[in-house]
Amino acid sequence: MKAALDHVVPQDQSIVFTLTAPIRLPAKTAAAIEALVRDGLDGRDIRTTLHGNHVQLRRVAGVSAEMPRVAGFVHNQPSDGEHILDLAQARLLERK
Repeated sequence: MKAALDHVVPQDQSIVFTLTAPIRLPAKTAAAIEALVRDGLDGRDIRTTLHGNHVQLRRVAGVSAEMPRVAGFVHNQPSDGEHILDLAQARLLERK
């Protein structure tokens, strides 16, 4: 998925997503996430269910070139995907 999205995500941005475990249909879920990113995230988080998995996506702007452009996190159902996105965003925006 990272290779497929690297050319879609601008240099100063990153896409962060969370996905609940277990991943029921990995290839189809990855393709659906890629399609959501390609269709554009217009400054808002996306929350949806893809093939039985809860997915949240966020575009983070102002990211330095050393940071990854795509980062995904798989978590258990009771965990808060929003909190994971917030932590990832904070890390991506850190300046060294």
